[in-house]
Amino acid sequence: VLVMEWPWEADDGDHFETSQQAYDHLAPWLHAHASRAEKRNKKFTIYDPYYCVGSTVGILKDIGSQRWEVINRKRDFYADIRENLIPDHQVLVTNPAYSGDHKQRLLTWILNEAVERVISGKYPRPFAVLLPSWSATKTYWRQFHKDWSELHGDADAPIFYICPSAKYKFSYVTRDGPPMAPFYGIWFVGGGSPAASSAAREALRARLPESVTVATSFRQLEKQGLIRSHTDIKKRVTLNENRKRRAEKYGRQKPVIQEAPKKKAMAPSTAQPAVPGSGCRHFFSVGCSRGDKCKFSHAVAGCFAREKK
Repeated sequence: VLVMEWPWEADDGDHFETSQQAYDHLAPWLHAHASRAEKRNKKFTIYDPYYCVGSTVGILKDIGSQRWEVINRKRDFYADIRENLIPDHQVLVTNPAYSGDHKQRLLTWILNEAVERVISGKYPRPFAVLLPSWSATKTYWRQFHKDWSELHGDADAPIFYICPSAKYKFSYVTRDGPPMAPFYGIWFVGGGSPAASSAAREALRARLPESVTVATSFRQLEKQGLIRSHTDIKKRVTLNENRKRRAEKYGRQKPVIQEAPKKKAMAPSTAQPAVPGSGCRHFFSVGCSRGDKCKFSHAVAGCFAREKK
């Protein structure tokens, strides 16, 4: 067990290192993009902004090439965004913290950077983000997917998912944790030019084991059982075992509708406010709810005037 300190506020449940297996499944995609960079005599750089204990660097270099540069520094990612200190890189590969709003903040940064690149005449930078499969049903991902499609067009920058048949294992670095994640982790992948994106997807389909699939739509994720459809959610609520047991034990009770208490008749008050002439008695006692529509005067000076028409 390691006692670690981070230069930012960290949640204890976020300190999981990504498994070798998860990176192995991403390897064909990485090699495809690295090959294009090398053909253009560019250094292939991978950026992972979320630091845990730094094992990402060694794993990715072993999977690819020692010529690859892997940046995974013990720095505050959000501070680097504010101070414009994000390092230059060809692809983004990360397993972000799952607590709080880290996923939303990461997606916001990816989209904002893509907007800047499109404005400057460049394609959006390729990204691969490891998230729980249920993230695909969340509002923040659906909105990101919609904005991404509107910005780049489905044909220019499609989003797809690398889906294992078994749950990934994660290393819990601060204390003994569960050996297996309680959810299915899948890679959310997108970005790059149309040619680069297409070549990377074909490389994945050709080299991935049969137990790993590439899904290109929410419907395909539903068919694989990685996310629930709206129909499944309704059925789950209907067939909820806890609700069934409660109904069998207590019966289906009709809601009790309580009758509103009857208002008591108010006794006429003998103490009438001393308002002369056409003055509003309500205004000078409990208050008038009619406001300007009241035909009686709300001013002492106007109490002796004639009633409003």
